[in-house]
Amino acid sequence: MFRTLASALLFSALSLSAAQAVTVNEITEGVEFGDAFTAPSDFTGASRVEAFSNGTQDFEYFRFDTLFSDTTELTFTLTNRGAGSNMNIRLSSTPFTMAEWDWRITPLVNNAELYANQWNPTDDFTFVLPEDFSGPLYGFARFYGTRSDSSLVLTQNGTAAVQSPAPVPLPAGLWMLMAGLGGLGLMRARRRV
Repeated sequence: MFRTLASALLFSALSLSAAQAVTVNEITEGVEFGDAFTAPSDFTGASRVEAFSNGTQDFEYFRFDTLFSDTTELTFTLTNRGAGSNMNIRLSSTPFTMAEWDWRITPLVNNAELYANQWNPTDDFTFVLPEDFSGPLYGFARFYGTRSDSSLVLTQNGTAAVQSPAPVPLPAGLWMLMAGLGGLGLMRARRRV
C-alpha cells in the first residue's frame, strides 16, 4: 500500500516538471488579440497561437519577449472556410511605432502574403529566424480582402525548457491522510496477531 502511495506521489511530482505545449486561442481566451500597434498581445511562452477573423479586416498585433531557446522558425497557417481570405504578415525585432506601414522598425520580414479560398483552403508561410535570434519579436498578421470566416495558426517549432519545479510544501491534509493510512495498516497488523 505504501509502495503504491509512494509511486503515485513520485508520478505526480515528475508530471509537474514535464514541459507542456501552451496554446493560446482567441476564442477560448475570450479576448480579441491586439488590434492596435500600441497594445500587442503578449504570446511569450506560447508554442501555438490561434486567431480568428469574422470575415472582415482584422489586425493581430503581437509580441514574443523571448522565444524558446531551440526555436529556429515560425510557421503561419491561414485557413479559410469559404470564398476567400488574404493575409499580410510583418515581423520586426523592434516595436511598431505606427500602424501597419511603419518604416522605422527593424524588419525581419517586410511583407509575407498568404492567400486561401474555397479551392485552396490553406496557405502556409514558414519564417526561418536569423541565427541565434531569441527575441524580442514583434509582428502583425492582417486579415484583409476577407469574404468569409478564416483563421490563423502561428507556431514556433521549439520546445519550452524543462525546469525543475520549486519545492512545494505538502498540505496538512496529505499528512493526515498518510497518518490515517498508517493507522489502518497498524490495525490490520494487530488483527493478524
